[in-house]
Amino acid sequence: MYKVISINDDKMTRRVELENTTTGTVDDCFDDSALVSDRNFDFLTLENTYNCKIKLFGNIVQEMQDATVFCKIICKNVVVGTKNMVQVLVENDEYYIPIEKFAHISDIDCFYFRYTRKDLIQVNEVIHGDLL
Repeated sequence: MYKVISINDDKMTRRVELENTTTGTVDDCFDDSALVSDRNFDFLTLENTYNCKIKLFGNIVQEMQDATVFCKIICKNVVVGTKNMVQVLVENDEYYIPIEKFAHISDIDCFYFRYTRKDLIQVNEVIHGDLL
């Protein structure tokens, strides 16, 4: 579960700061759901708690770099909407990475991932329109 700490609106998108209520980790998430669908995350309100899924946007890398995290695979094929994802643990926090990122890599359990942003892909039962 995640508590909404802040919502910062830009012209077409917004950034939502979420705190994991179990681990205390704060994630700054990109939300462009209103651009692609009428079923979006506009219902989020400050201080309320939601069940969220967050996607790491970036690439697998060979070694630790800036903005790189060490990922441990929890599940190699999780369906979010209609898209296949890999569910990973970064320390004690769960994230999702598109399965296509693993096309040229087989049989790994851990890896480094350099991300450029974190995307909000599901809130409660509402799934981001790009994943439908």
